[in-house]
Amino acid sequence: GLDEGQYEFLGTTVLVEDGVAWRPDKQRYAGSILTMAEAVRRLVEDVGASLGPALRMATLTPASVLGCQNRKGTLAPGKDADLTILSPDWQVLATICSGQVLWAAEGVL
Repeated sequence: GLDEGQYEFLGTTVLVEDGVAWRPDKQRYAGSILTMAEAVRRLVEDVGASLGPALRMATLTPASVLGCQNRKGTLAPGKDADLTILSPDWQVLATICSGQVLWAAEGVL
């Protein structure tokens, strides 16, 4: 979500230019600048994935890779209650962390 420019990330410099994150030598990508909502949208609309599996790829899979699936990745009793509410056109309407609203678009909650 940051503008184009130079940033420090994980101990290295990253250049964001023309919608791409580059390593300082500009020979290698530094990673993606996609938002998670945009990544899920692309999986569903462009790739044809079903919404359930696409959401699982964005939530439970990373939590499992990080070893925190007992607290994150799904909504269930005893878990952290972290969620993002999206509109039908993939806009973020609200962000909730540990059950607390951190941000909400006007009139959403």
